Amino acid sequence: MKNLMIPILLFLTLQLSGQIIKLDLNSEKFGWFKGTITISDTSHTKPPVIEPPEPSETNHRTFYDVIGFNGNILLGSKTDGWLDDTLRSKASIFSANRIFVLASHDFVNKNGIKLPFKIKFPEPNMATCPNINSGWGTTNAAWKSRFCIYDNLFKTNFASPELIFNQDGKGNQIYLKYPNKSLTYEEMKSDPYWAGFKYGHYMSKSLEDEIDVIEAWNEPHGEPSIEHHNQWAKGMHDALVKNKSNIRFCTSDRTASGYEFWQEKAKNTRIEDVNINLYTDIQMHAYSFDAKFQLIIPPEVSLFKDNPSVLTKIRDMHSYIEKNNLNHRWHLTEYGYSSYALGGDNDGETIQAAFILRTIAHAMRYGVYTTFVYQLQDEPFEPFKDCGLITKDGHEKVAYKVLKTMVTKFKDYYFEKTILDDGENFSYQFTNGSDYFIMSWSVNDSNLPIFKFKDRN
Repeated sequence: MKNLMIPILLFLTLQLSGQIIKLDLNSEKFGWFKGTITISDTSHTKPPVIEPPEPSETNHRTFYDVIGFNGNILLGSKTDGWLDDTLRSKASIFSANRIFVLASHDFVNKNGIKLPFKIKFPEPNMATCPNINSGWGTTNAAWKSRFCIYDNLFKTNFASPELIFNQDGKGNQIYLKYPNKSLTYEEMKSDPYWAGFKYGHYMSKSLEDEIDVIEAWNEPHGEPSIEHHNQWAKGMHDALVKNKSNIRFCTSDRTASGYEFWQEKAKNTRIEDVNINLYTDIQMHAYSFDAKFQLIIPPEVSLFKDNPSVLTKIRDMHSYIEKNNLNHRWHLTEYGYSSYALGGDNDGETIQAAFILRTIAHAMRYGVYTTFVYQLQDEPFEPFKDCGLITKDGHEKVAYKVLKTMVTKFKDYYFEKTILDDGENFSYQFTNGSDYFIMSWSVNDSNLPIFKFKDRN
C-alpha cells in the first residue's frame, strides 16, 4: 500500500473527444474546479476492449438516484431539529439518507440510568412538523421530529435499528426497543417475535409518512443467534403487513461472500440464512480493512486470503440475486475509506475520493439501487474516525466536492456498459441518453479517475 501514500497533485483528469484536461480542484467550471488547463493529444491511444459478464439489464439509476450518505447519530442540532443550518445545506444535495434509530441517547433504561451520550433533543418545530402526536420528551416525538425534518430534505430515508449494549445495574446487557423502554438480553431471547412485532407496529404507526425503508437491524453480528434475529424480523414483517404499511422492509447487513475469513461471525450475516420472502429490499455493508483495521484498501483489492475485496462482495451479491431470480432492490448501505489513514490533508482526501467514486461506479455496474457512504461527517470513533465527507469543523473534503459534482453536473447519467475490466484496469461508460462519458482508472491509481466525454453525433 506504500504506493498510495506518494504526494499527488489535486487534479481530476477529464478527457474530451481525445483530449485530456486537468483542472484544479478549486474550480467553478465543472463544479469543483478552476485554474489552469493542460491539454495533450491522446486520440491515437485506445484501451483494449473485453466483454466481461454483465448484469442481465441496467436499472437506469442515475448518479443522483444512487448516491446517498449515512447521517451521524451525533449530528449537531439547533432549534428546528437534528441538522444545523450549514450541515443541512451540505447534506441536502443528496437524494438518500440513512440514519440509525434506537440510538442510546434516545433512551433511559428501566432502572432510570441515563445512557452515556450527552446529547439533548431540540424541541421540534411544530410549524414544520405539526403531526407529532405524543408529548414532547418521549422517544416517539423525538423520532418523529427527526424524520419529519429528513423527509423534507431527502427523497429517500432509511431507518436502521442499531444495537446498543449497556448494563442495567445487574450485569445484564440491554437491547433497546421502541418507544421508550429497554429490553434485556434474556427478554430478547425469550420472545423475539413479539418484540419485533411491537417495534414494527410502533414504527409503522408513528412514522408511516416520514420513512421509506426500515431495516430489520443494522448489524446483528453477534448474539442473539440468527434464529432469534429471524424471529424478530418475522415479527416486524407481520406488523408492517397488519398495518398495511407502505414502508419497505429491508434485511439487516447481509453478505454472499467472505464466510471462510469471518467464520463464526459470518453465521449472522449470510444472505442465505434469512427468509428472503419477508423482505422487499436487501442491504450489504462492504468494508476492506488492512492488518491494523484501517480503511485504506482499494475497492478492487483483497489484502487477506479469503477476505473478498469490496468489488468481489458486490459481484457476489449480484450473482446471488441473479441466480435466485430475486426482484428485490438491493443497497450498499455502508462503505467508506479513511482520509487520514490514506495520507491526511489533500493527499489522503484525494485517494479517499477516488476510492469512493470507484466503489459507486462498481455498484452502478452491478445494479445496486442506492449506495450510502459512511458517512456525512467525521466522527470520533475508530476505525471510522476520518471517513466523513465533511470534517467536524465543516471543511468540505475532496470526496464531498466530487460527489456534489456527480449529483449535480452529472445527475442524469447512468451506467451503460463496461468498456474494460482486466482485473487491473477499469473503464465504464455512463450516459444520459444522448451524451456519454467513459470513467477509467487502474487499481493502484492514487488520483481520481479519468473522464472521457463524447456525444452520440
